[in-house]
Amino acid sequence: MRISFCRRAVALCLSLLFLPLLLLSQQPPAPAPTHLPAPAQQPTPLAWLEHGPWLTYPDVGAVSVGFVTGGGRVGAGVDYRRRSSEDDWQRVWHSRGGQLQNQYPQHLIRLQDLTPGETYEYRIVLVNPAAKQFHDRNFPKEPAFRDPQLTIIAADRFHFTAFGAAADDYVFSLTADLQFSNDMRKRILTSYHERGAMAQSRFNVLLGDALNEINVFERDYVAGVLNHAVGLGATTQPWLFVRGNHEWRGVDAPRWGDFLPAPTGSSFFSFRCGDAYYIVMDSGEDRPAAALTHHFSGNNASEATYMAEQRDWLAEVVTRKEFLNAKYRIVLCHSAPYTHGGKFMVQNLELIIGEQFKGLEPRHRIHLWLAGHTHVYTRSIPCSNDLYAFVAPHRKLFSGNDYVFPVITTDGPGGPGTLDTSCISVAVSADTLSVTSRDEQGAVFDRCDIFPDGRIVDVPDAMTVKRFTYVPLP
Repeated sequence: MRISFCRRAVALCLSLLFLPLLLLSQQPPAPAPTHLPAPAQQPTPLAWLEHGPWLTYPDVGAVSVGFVTGGGRVGAGVDYRRRSSEDDWQRVWHSRGGQLQNQYPQHLIRLQDLTPGETYEYRIVLVNPAAKQFHDRNFPKEPAFRDPQLTIIAADRFHFTAFGAAADDYVFSLTADLQFSNDMRKRILTSYHERGAMAQSRFNVLLGDALNEINVFERDYVAGVLNHAVGLGATTQPWLFVRGNHEWRGVDAPRWGDFLPAPTGSSFFSFRCGDAYYIVMDSGEDRPAAALTHHFSGNNASEATYMAEQRDWLAEVVTRKEFLNAKYRIVLCHSAPYTHGGKFMVQNLELIIGEQFKGLEPRHRIHLWLAGHTHVYTRSIPCSNDLYAFVAPHRKLFSGNDYVFPVITTDGPGGPGTLDTSCISVAVSADTLSVTSRDEQGAVFDRCDIFPDGRIVDVPDAMTVKRFTYVPLP
């Protein structure tokens, strides 16, 4: 009797134990999920492209690619090959002494030995920061820690056509003195791109004083100038950024050579495109160095030495066969040796050019000098103290009697003229340099043709400027 009772007790306990499992087995099956779970998100890349890229410093068979990276200490390079080809990518690293330059976010990489006239595609290559510190001796053996971790940034718009020395027709455009708010500067450049000739230009030039001063280079010049150029096609169309006196000013102004060093390693350089040879000069500050705490002339204590270096460089440039054989020779400089006021800057230019371009029979003929700085549009008449402008000169200018080339100067904010800005386009052909000046709305107000022998012919039906005579400074 006792054994039978125990058996019934054990059976009851077992049935109670397995009852939940039995009930679950009799439940209807759970409905199938209506969607698959979201895939795991990819981790944020360790390195990325913060600004750019932009093309600058073009020459026959060469161009520089600039950009700014994010993500700490990032090494960088550029891959390039003929566009729409199956060629192997050629890679150029931003390096010095055989090592990647990964201490700073800014990168400027020179591509050389390009086939003139050939169109290339390019992409940015970033080396992610190392996952292991080099002082850590416990390196794992997995290949992932030994191989570079690369981020490839590519887009179809990353392409360019290399400059050539062939006599092809083209246009280039320039403006200067854009000391406005960032939004207004963007609007002005966009207007010149849409209504002027910038969109169709072989290259574009910002001829100095693109802002008031540079206190944080990435915030002021990269975000406030370079990014606007990128938005207007500088990934494909080279832009030149020339240093004016306001690019000499500000806490971060000395970093110009970190972000935009020319192939010479300085802020002056030269290049060839088709029939024209270009000399790009730095006219420096517009007043002598003062106390080193002064915001606009405190960093130019060694400016005289720098100008002497530029003089020696120019003396060598004018001996090059590319300069001597060019049909046209054009100077791009923020200021000019005449038709400008301000004794200090003009003296700097006189030191640099010396007797190279001066006199009625100069050693070397210059066909055109393009400038900014005065904030008033003028086009000088060679070998005279006459010029075309909207209004008579409001200050005394240096004499042009000893110069056989014209100086054309753009407008700027707050000047005595009728415009706050202007844009100059030059069409280069085998027969002429055709110069056209426009306002922000795209209306033409001055035109002339310059011939290889130096003759200048006005185009009166497009001219609303008037001819004035000025009293020169002694």
